[in-house]
Amino acid sequence: MNEIMPFMFGENVVRVITDGNGEPWFVAKDVAKALGYRWNGAVCIAHVPEEWRGVRTVLTPSAAQRMLTLSEQGLYFFVARSDKPAALPFQKWLAGEVLPALRKTGRYEVSGRQPVLEPPASFPPEALRLRPAMRQKLWRDALNTARLDDGGTPAALRWFAYLCGMVAAMPPAPTPARDKVRAFFWQCCEQAQDYRVAAGTLYGAFCRWCKETGQGDVPSMKAFGILMQEFAQRCRSNGSFYDGVRLKPAA
Repeated sequence: MNEIMPFMFGENVVRVITDGNGEPWFVAKDVAKALGYRWNGAVCIAHVPEEWRGVRTVLTPSAAQRMLTLSEQGLYFFVARSDKPAALPFQKWLAGEVLPALRKTGRYEVSGRQPVLEPPASFPPEALRLRPAMRQKLWRDALNTARLDDGGTPAALRWFAYLCGMVAAMPPAPTPARDKVRAFFWQCCEQAQDYRVAAGTLYGAFCRWCKETGQGDVPSMKAFGILMQEFAQRCRSNGSFYDGVRLKPAA
């Protein structure tokens, strides 16, 4: 599905879809409503040259829908021939905000970089299990989803927590493995603020403990990581580590 960037013109959301060539296409229904037209489907934009009209898939709160769109040229054509009072403010908004933002952060600038959006100051617990790049992507997705549903920052934060939870969700591990990890933690580890231990180091210590104490089959590193979340938060940033825990000093 093509990338969607929502913009606000007053109280109206105008969605812009970036196609595979990096060109912007504006949702015609959004443009018509922003200018004050009553939307009546293709008839509303029938006067726009055919090569400047199209149909694109748009994600809505209910489902993906096929919607009529206007290219950048088609949008100029449509707005320039409008006699609505909002036409001039819309043109100024388009030239002063939307197109500069698209060219600065959209996919059809020379560098091809994506926009960087600041995530919330404090992450939900689920987000801390994800890599920074994934958190950034999900925050952007949450913002876009909230705007399409006419929601503000609180709605975006709710969507962010929900999306992080879906991505970070992992299946529960078997009970015998849980018992082994709990026993290992209480015998060999301790919770310690401002400490962290590399995930590989901790799992290596767990494997050695299992062998030395005759625990039988050793749970996988993935199962170990799931169960260790009972005691410490696993974080990912240039490697994987557990925060707030350390191995007990050797006696």
